Amino acid sequence: MKRREWKQLDRSRWYHRHIGSAGSSGRGYLKTCRSCGERIYLKAGLDGEWRPYESWLYGTVEEGEWKLHDCER
Repeated sequence: MKRREWKQLDRSRWYHRHIGSAGSSGRGYLKTCRSCGERIYLKAGLDGEWRPYESWLYGTVEEGEWKLHDCER
């Protein structure tokens, strides 16, 4: 991965953590799904469980929408 791509990814992580998660715990990060290869947002819930969500940064949901990732395996 090029340095520019890492910077963009870091900005995306920061945005999801600090702005895109208003009203929630804000603990999460972007990742590629191992099953389908799409970019997803992994977020730790208040119960400590990590759950995969669709990422609006990649156009799979509307901005601010929280939809669990459901890929075809």
